[in-house]
Amino acid sequence: MTALTALTAQNCPVRAEESSGCCRLLATLAAALVALSFSVGAAESPLTLTEEQIATLSSLRTLDTYPLYAMTYLGPYDSNLPAGSLGSAAEGSSTWSCSLFAAMDGTASVYGRNFDWTPCPGLLLFTSPPDGYSSVSLVDPGFLYSDGSKVPFNLEGASLEDRVRLLVAPAMPCDGMNDQGLVVGMAAVPDALPPYDRGKRDIHSLGLIREILDHAATLREALAVMDGFNVHMVGGPAIHYLIADRFGHAAVVEFYLGQRVVLSRDDPWLAATNFLLGPLEPNVEGQCWRYDRLGERLTAVGGSLDVSQAMALLKEVSVTGTQWSAVYDMANCAIHVAMGRNYGNAYSFTVFGDALQ
Repeated sequence: MTALTALTAQNCPVRAEESSGCCRLLATLAAALVALSFSVGAAESPLTLTEEQIATLSSLRTLDTYPLYAMTYLGPYDSNLPAGSLGSAAEGSSTWSCSLFAAMDGTASVYGRNFDWTPCPGLLLFTSPPDGYSSVSLVDPGFLYSDGSKVPFNLEGASLEDRVRLLVAPAMPCDGMNDQGLVVGMAAVPDALPPYDRGKRDIHSLGLIREILDHAATLREALAVMDGFNVHMVGGPAIHYLIADRFGHAAVVEFYLGQRVVLSRDDPWLAATNFLLGPLEPNVEGQCWRYDRLGERLTAVGGSLDVSQAMALLKEVSVTGTQWSAVYDMANCAIHVAMGRNYGNAYSFTVFGDALQ
């Protein structure tokens, strides 16, 4: 197994301004959330939505009773709108069991992802922003209802007022792929300290995924997008990212001691789970059984997997808390999703929302 290589590392000292920057971000998010609330429930302040917003919310449909929903977002959106939090800050590392891998043997590239968390529904979100690439992403609607509401488990039966929080769903993708075949996903890690530059825009950790999906076609472009932001790990655990493109390039991006570290390998595969790879290089084995299993299987096949084999590997490293398993077919810009470890019942779509048989 080839050792990971640090392709780039941005060293930017964490300044006192970072604290004020984070405060500015939180204040902006809070203000936007108030603006988005539309005074729902107040008789004297009726809900006001645009035609595109109504059409977006009306497109919601149930695919699976787990549940898994699908929704097509119409019109522009903001990548940095607030959308609740990444679960409770009290949730410990036992909850963090996500597994990600990119298998790229040169003829077929697939990206596999298990989202392991507390019980939650899934939202398959299709977006086509006027200034970016079309994409499909997976969102946990529970993030949008952080007050403990049970609405996310019955969204199709919910009123328009109760659905309105879904309008910030584009800002909260957990993973996704755009029509250029670029995929990005995240996994929780114990700690992350990003660099801070007061000349850059502030963005929350999942909003960064949206920016990459909308504006990057390659790994190089994704890293360039990341260069334009200060990333804040607000509302939940720290995370790192696995990014891959259809040209066979992949990297794990982590934040450590005020640096952005980009890690790759010469092998035709790359994986990430829930520990920081950079500080442990080259001794990354033995830290997580799921990471080790992914490495063993991907090495044995030389990074060559088709969609069904990729889903089988996700099944092999799944855990009790696996909420969804997604395989992104980068060559054909298609997603295949299984909910709640029900691997015999996967849903397949193109990035444009067309169902596949």
